[in-house]
Amino acid sequence: MPGYVDRALTRFTHPTPPRPEHSPHTWLKPEYGAKVHFAPADDSSPPLDAAGIKRIQEIVGVFLFYARAVDLTMLPALGTISTQQAKPTTNTLTAITKFLNYAASNPDACVRYRASGMHLHIESDASYLSEPKARSRYAGYHYLSEISDDPATPAAPNGAIHIPCQILKEVVSSAAEAELAGTFHNGKEACPIRVCLEELGHPQGPTPIITDNSTAVGIANDTVKQKRSKAMDMRFYWIRDRVRQGQFHIIWRKGALNRADYFTKHHPAAHHKAIRSSYLYDPNTSSTNYFQCLTNDEFPTTKATTAPPASSPDEGVCASLRHIIPSPMSMGEGVLIPNRNLDNAYRFTQVPICRRSNTHRHPHKLM
Repeated sequence: MPGYVDRALTRFTHPTPPRPEHSPHTWLKPEYGAKVHFAPADDSSPPLDAAGIKRIQEIVGVFLFYARAVDLTMLPALGTISTQQAKPTTNTLTAITKFLNYAASNPDACVRYRASGMHLHIESDASYLSEPKARSRYAGYHYLSEISDDPATPAAPNGAIHIPCQILKEVVSSAAEAELAGTFHNGKEACPIRVCLEELGHPQGPTPIITDNSTAVGIANDTVKQKRSKAMDMRFYWIRDRVRQGQFHIIWRKGALNRADYFTKHHPAAHHKAIRSSYLYDPNTSSTNYFQCLTNDEFPTTKATTAPPASSPDEGVCASLRHIIPSPMSMGEGVLIPNRNLDNAYRFTQVPICRRSNTHRHPHKLM
């Protein structure tokens, strides 16, 4: 959708920011090791007038259409702002200004799709108590790839066709319940997609749903004996029935490999800058796809292969790199992002060689 963001910024008379904005929302740094974690204080800033309320609502509506269609990195920020649009305050206005600066800095997003077997795959995740009023957020990454005889084998990555990213209306009592709720909602979203694909002539086997919570996997697959889990919302057990019917496979995989994690919480600007090329196509970046690197480190290839010709720096590289140099995870250096000089994290020439930077010594660790 070239020009959509520019026209929207002109409509809302938003000037070009003096410097690029790499994060669509503010980030509250977690206090690791704290015995007690307090919820953020309630917003007591002055409320906006009727004109300000209407402007906030228009901005959310205009960019929500664009985020769902193309730039999925905007979804978490819009979700948080939309909870305040009925009674916005000056803090909401500050948040919307930061969001517009991010949109102005990244005006023309592009999603790249590759030819595949047209089989639906889902990665589900949830963040517990990450939103005001004790709410949690769930998200999913729905994409089309090849069908595999072994559901635990990672599928080839592809552009997302659907990104559910919403705040749970229910107040859940544990992280496992939040994750189970995420699989429930992602499964419901997947049902019409499965029917549509079958009507188009693409038969669907059991849809793999990846999650990083072993308790949620056990409940969904009926391998966990219920005791205190009875307190969970019974609606979430819908996913167990569908697993018994053979419509879904619920599979555990570590959170570092879960593409839906990005949409469940707010991250620092460095993480947005490092991970954006994993979701959106950017011909000007030299960063490789971090998820693909970590996936290949978790499931290494046994035989070195020659990488196919790539139309961009991050296309099909890591598949032939992992036998040369391991990813930051295998070196015990945290998850996904280095500390500084992110663009030099992985560089390569036309011969696929992965070079490590000295900036990996002290990476940030995200929870």
